Amino acid sequence: MERTMVPASQLRVIIDEVEPHAFSWTLMERKETDIIDVQVARSPKNFPEFDLALEDGFLALKELAREHKR
Repeated sequence: MERTMVPASQLRVIIDEVEPHAFSWTLMERKETDIIDVQVARSPKNFPEFDLALEDGFLALKELAREHKR
């Protein structure tokens, strides 16, 4: 099986407080060849606590990593 080289990238989970006590996450990616970050995914809802948004964002990041392995 032939593999295609994919540029290295950085993924990050960003937590925003969109209003008081309402937090959302965004997954951002920056490929080695790019200058700007690209939004990969965003939380479908807000969370009442920072930690809950971070936990859900991290789970989304893990799922994204699993999809890339396939």
